[in-house]
Amino acid sequence: MDAVDALKQGLKVAGIPPRKLNGQDTPDWQTQDDARWWAADAAADPVAWQAHLENLWHYDPAYPYDPCHLYDDDRTTDPDYGVDGVHLMAGDVHLLFQAEAHRTLKSIFGDRYITELAMKPSTAYAEQMQAVGRRYGFAAVRFAPDIAVVPPSVAAQYPPWSDRKSPNRQQMLDLDRLPPPQLVVEIVSEDSVDRDDTFKLEAYALIGIGEYGVYDPEGLTGATPWRLFRLQGDSYRLLQPDPELSEAGVPAYWSDVFGMFVRMLSETALGIDDPDPLGHRLQVWDSDPAKWRDHATDERDALDQAWEQTTQVREERAFESGLQQGEAKLLETHIDAVRVLLSDKVSEDVLVQVETDWRTAGRYRSLEEIAAVQAGTRSWHTLLFRV
Repeated sequence: MDAVDALKQGLKVAGIPPRKLNGQDTPDWQTQDDARWWAADAAADPVAWQAHLENLWHYDPAYPYDPCHLYDDDRTTDPDYGVDGVHLMAGDVHLLFQAEAHRTLKSIFGDRYITELAMKPSTAYAEQMQAVGRRYGFAAVRFAPDIAVVPPSVAAQYPPWSDRKSPNRQQMLDLDRLPPPQLVVEIVSEDSVDRDDTFKLEAYALIGIGEYGVYDPEGLTGATPWRLFRLQGDSYRLLQPDPELSEAGVPAYWSDVFGMFVRMLSETALGIDDPDPLGHRLQVWDSDPAKWRDHATDERDALDQAWEQTTQVREERAFESGLQQGEAKLLETHIDAVRVLLSDKVSEDVLVQVETDWRTAGRYRSLEEIAAVQAGTRSWHTLLFRV
């Protein structure tokens, strides 16, 4: 099994260390996972990785580029890469929010949702774009928004999500050939606080992006944490929050692109004690059954449904005589759950392998982990104890 296959199965890959972000150790799973993906991409195709580096305007052949870091046109995760015009990416809250929003956006927009979409501005407005850049002190006018939603005709130009090796591999959009994204969202960080509300507000309007969202999870701008702008003519208009669906510090806006009300949920804004970075979530309003949804609420609903399905099956099937109580009973119940919930997701051989592994280990995985495999957010390999 090579490094890429191991990563796809959620296994630890020896020799790929967790990266440092902003010079600090980052033990959380997401930042380590990003570093391993980047390193695995480089190891799987070192020629392509080197070609990507050499294509950057700031490429320095003498610099020891680290495959556990991301390098693109205007930002990097490498704290030692001191190049004017290349900004150090944000910390954990920024990246964790991006990871949380990823699954919700993917479920709504599918292949139309693209991360790290590098846009090459059109020559039709090149002079205007350069003038906007100079006004704000930026020599380079390259853009890679944190979140982008593109029209179906543009999405067709890129591999589907099932064929994308890493969610962080940059995609290029030539605006001379293809229409602009319908929506982009920037997550404010210390290195972007002077651009998202000024330079990019004008630049994205010039490009013709219909909706522009700005999320400030750490309160760096002092403004409302979540704002949504809509293009009117050649400039953006800040939308007004919906008075019924908005809460204190958590405005909700109607998005034409989503076709729904959307908000950014912050545990801090809601007054929850001991807020977790994972508490920052993108949520959409589902009018039926009138609730805010995101990937976490959907998984919780799936878990509740899974429990109901498993309970029903247990009631319909009699346990063999002599079945012990306690852990033995729970083991059989969870094996039943695997067969009920995953029978149409994996082969019979896989079901047998999981059942044998659990009986040998005398342990079982939780219903939450089984439901995650059913939902497609985890690999079935993560159910095994002995790999």
